Amino acid sequence: MEKEETQVMKKVEAYWSFRLDVVCPFCREEFNLDDMDGFSYVEESGLNVLEHDTKNSTDIEICCPFCNNTFLVDCAY
Repeated sequence: MEKEETQVMKKVEAYWSFRLDVVCPFCREEFNLDDMDGFSYVEESGLNVLEHDTKNSTDIEICCPFCNNTFLVDCAY
């Protein structure tokens, strides 16, 4: 009779991550606001991940890194 091996259940952590993607209304390029140099709106305003329809998450002024046009962003999920 063969000896049956006991399989050990392994446990790992899953890490949340987020992107704040936007498409420029002028040049139609898509980019992640969180990747932009100097984008510190999240830290300065107290904007929380997945926050929407609040004072902190609407009318955020953004300058497109591709065409340098400025536009307003409302966060949504």
